[in-house]
Amino acid sequence: MMRDHIAASLAIEEEDLEYIPFSARGGAYRARRLFGVELDELMRELTEALAA
Repeated sequence: MMRDHIAASLAIEEEDLEYIPFSARGGAYRARRLFGVELDELMRELTEALAA
């Protein structure tokens, strides 16, 4: 889902996780629980790799 969002928007931020389709799967809260402090770095790296 993050890949598809980046392809459409060229970036992803934690606020984006509060909207569909992410919110249907727990949103930012669940992402933060799954990835912890690494979430910010993960989203930054995904944005760099996929938007290039």
